Amino acid sequence: MRVLDVGAGPLTVVGKKWAGRKIEIVAVDPLAAEYDRLLSKHGIRPVCRTTYARAEGLTGIFPAAGFDFVHARNSIDHSSDPIRTISEMLRVVKPGCWVYLEHKINEGRTENYHGLHQWNFFPRSGEFFIAGRGRFAVNVSARFRNMAETQAERKDGSWFVVRMRKRSALETVVRP
Repeated sequence: MRVLDVGAGPLTVVGKKWAGRKIEIVAVDPLAAEYDRLLSKHGIRPVCRTTYARAEGLTGIFPAAGFDFVHARNSIDHSSDPIRTISEMLRVVKPGCWVYLEHKINEGRTENYHGLHQWNFFPRSGEFFIAGRGRFAVNVSARFRNMAETQAERKDGSWFVVRMRKRSALETVVRP
């Protein structure tokens, strides 16, 4: 099983063992060089080293449909273009496989749009939305409906999860 962890930080949180299966984790983050320096300074050798990649440019590094699972936790809301990031994540995951997002609800507003916190992610009636300060909310579930089946739900406290199963080329979407 090949897993891509987008915005992994210095140490991926993705599980590394699955009975009876081999897991290859590829962890990427635009701050990989800084994380390497920090880990080296403290003598930490990660099981999976994070390498440099911008989430908005995954297909420039990885082949289409090259991963069985794509994961992001509290990271793509820090990207310059989260819609493009999600599109890239869906392109690199195999048909029938999943993109899994776990983020805080409305982090941009909570952090007063300071620093990397420019976007608000939130679930509404099972659908996934993104908005920026002074921008209309985009229904991400609807935007990618032809490409993925999406489920968004509140997890606990201020967190929520989004599961996006990439459709195969044979699957069609009937619009109401």
